[in-house]
Amino acid sequence: ATIRLLILSFYFTPDFCAGSFRSQALLNAIKKNKGIYRTKIYTTLPQRYGHMSGIPKYEKHRNVQIVRFYTPEHNNSFIGQFIAYCFLAIGALKHAYVNRKNYDTIFATSSRLGTGFLGYLVSKITRKPLFLDIRDIFSDNLSSLPFFKGIIGGTIVKLFKRIESIIISHAKWVNFVSPGFFSYPHIKKLNKKIHLFTNGIDDIFVKNRAEVVAKHLKVKFELPVKIIYAGNIGFGQGLELIVLRIAKYFNEKIKFQLIGDGSSVNLIKKGIRDENLSNIDLIPPVNRELLLNYYNDADVFFLQLNDIPAFHKVLPSKIFDYGSFDKPMLAGVQGVANSFIIENLPDAFLFDPGDVKSVVKYIDTIIENGYPKINNSTFIQKYSRVNIMSDMLQNIISSYNSA
Repeated sequence: ATIRLLILSFYFTPDFCAGSFRSQALLNAIKKNKGIYRTKIYTTLPQRYGHMSGIPKYEKHRNVQIVRFYTPEHNNSFIGQFIAYCFLAIGALKHAYVNRKNYDTIFATSSRLGTGFLGYLVSKITRKPLFLDIRDIFSDNLSSLPFFKGIIGGTIVKLFKRIESIIISHAKWVNFVSPGFFSYPHIKKLNKKIHLFTNGIDDIFVKNRAEVVAKHLKVKFELPVKIIYAGNIGFGQGLELIVLRIAKYFNEKIKFQLIGDGSSVNLIKKGIRDENLSNIDLIPPVNRELLLNYYNDADVFFLQLNDIPAFHKVLPSKIFDYGSFDKPMLAGVQGVANSFIIENLPDAFLFDPGDVKSVVKYIDTIIENGYPKINNSTFIQKYSRVNIMSDMLQNIISSYNSA
């Protein structure tokens, strides 16, 4: 039997974040799957890095309809994100209830907690089954912040853990994007079957790789070594703690390009001024086509997550983007991400977050000996996002039809 699907996603637009890319890959899989009769998508107008022009509030492509709700810009502040979420929640709940006869089931892809909770509410008021895709565990992120280590903060964390347990228990089908999420005690005790469909390499990166390989490009070593990072630049990454020191040590021998936005940008700008550095470029978020140009021109990829317990369990989507290139990757990650890279990208250089000396030593090796030969073709075949999302969608359809 074919099903009519309602999708809830905070980002389902060209908003330069992992959630929107995952959602887009799901949409592409839906268009090719004959088990989906009709799809309605409730999402937001893009605003993470400022509102974008030219994005319509309503779209319809054959059997897919997209409804985008306005949300105010949040500038990565907690209160701002909460307000933006409320705009989406109110609009989506109203639309979902009024149109409840036009879909059979709800699919919510949740980066934190909000979209999952919204899916739970829609499922409750419409009595439709909920299929849940969880990309982050909100309670663990909160517990890493200083305020939430006290009595009041700890009580709030327990409340959110309880909410997460209720949502997951209610869902008919649940997926985690990281194997690290399975270890949380409040989730383990639910004894619920949970699937693992990770993030993956987007088709645009796969096609780009094929084009680059077809040109038989040879990398000629020259200075400066171009080191690129693309993504959020905030507390979680701690780039200001390591990039400034590395840039100062090598001076004109390397060039950092940091693409993105976040709460730490001003700290890095201050560091550049204070140290009079000319080898760090801060570049605002760019579209994927331009991002590919930066990636193709890069010599080395850079990734770091601060040494925080919650980050030991995540699997950053950036690993998959970087892994689609046969280029060195510097990864300051621990836990699940560290193990994943060791298993799947053995040529990557791993270091402890903030370990400047190890990174300096590795870059010195590149400057002295040139770039290592790397072949990530096996990784690309294994983690194509097209295949992962197609398999996930088929699993959802099978679960629905087996009810």
